[in-house]
Amino acid sequence: PKHLCRQLIIIILHIVTGAAGLLRSCLVLPVAEELVFRGAALRLLRPLGRNAAILGQAVLFAALHGSLQAKAYALGMGLLFGWAADRSGSLLPGILLHILNNGAVLARCLAERGTP
Repeated sequence: PKHLCRQLIIIILHIVTGAAGLLRSCLVLPVAEELVFRGAALRLLRPLGRNAAILGQAVLFAALHGSLQAKAYALGMGLLFGWAADRSGSLLPGILLHILNNGAVLARCLAERGTP
């Protein structure tokens, strides 16, 4: 019983930390990043022109991501999210795309790693 109790506690901790990580990666970060990059940065860079603003915020967004491969991917996503925000006049399309993207990336990472 003591061994089973310990295993149950470990499983519960994995679930809680996994849920917190999922919430952070697939909701909190996408919303925060869209507010900062497609909200504030895109608006601040707009005097440089529409395309320059979209490119500028995407470069800033990419700069905050890890490896060179991650930066390249983030640059592409930043351009897409910036274009969506610019064309729609709203952050909502970018937020939804960002949430879907982060969920897909997380699912791919979990599939590659294998889940316990």
